Amino acid sequence: MTIEPIEGEPLRYLVQDRRGGRWHLVDLGHDAGACGCEDFEFRSTAAAALGNGPYRCKHVLAARNHLTDEVIASVKTRLDTLSQPD
Repeated sequence: MTIEPIEGEPLRYLVQDRRGGRWHLVDLGHDAGACGCEDFEFRSTAAAALGNGPYRCKHVLAARNHLTDEVIASVKTRLDTLSQPD
């Protein structure tokens, strides 16, 4: 999947399907994450109606993984900077 952060909108991404087709807007700042894909719209509504926990489609999960990787890389860089002698 291709994942593109939306400049100036933290926690929002455009995520392209694996087949290189449609792009979906993913908002990680919305509860457990929200996506504009049909799967998310259908299953998250059904999960809520059944009282199940939040549903995360593959686009939300991909954006969360991307963000996690960015945060870990940033923390590692910061730790490396702090551990270097002056």
